[in-house]
Amino acid sequence: MKGNYLIKVRSLNIVEGDKTESEVITHADFSFIDGGFTLSYSEEKNGNNEQTDITVTDKKVSINRQAEIQTEMTIEEGIRHLSYHRLPFGEFSLDVVGEKVTTEIAEDGLKLFFSYRTFSGGEALGKAEFDITLRRKGRISEKFLRED
Repeated sequence: MKGNYLIKVRSLNIVEGDKTESEVITHADFSFIDGGFTLSYSEEKNGNNEQTDITVTDKKVSINRQAEIQTEMTIEEGIRHLSYHRLPFGEFSLDVVGEKVTTEIAEDGLKLFFSYRTFSGGEALGKAEFDITLRRKGRISEKFLRED
């Protein structure tokens, strides 16, 4: 089932009360693995190619993002994990506590939602939500592109 998919990623980040929302629609690879699935997609930002790989097993989401800010994190409901972030000028880590992970797999694609809170030194920093829809190319309709 590699290739031939379109992915829509909607994200909401809230840090100190400031909300940032984004949406990207691009091509994706999708494959089933033992106990779950993987999604991979690339997007171009500021002239750079950014690669995101997501692995989902049960209620656990693992993300590896190769971009200007490289990220490795695991989101699992009710469990605290350490995430790693690499920037051009250094590295840092944050505690990530998963709030919710849901998946709906259908014949023509899937929906994945996950949310988490971030902490540093025990202090709350922010919250993030990701709403991901994956559909097989050829079955994509205008509704998918406009869907709320």
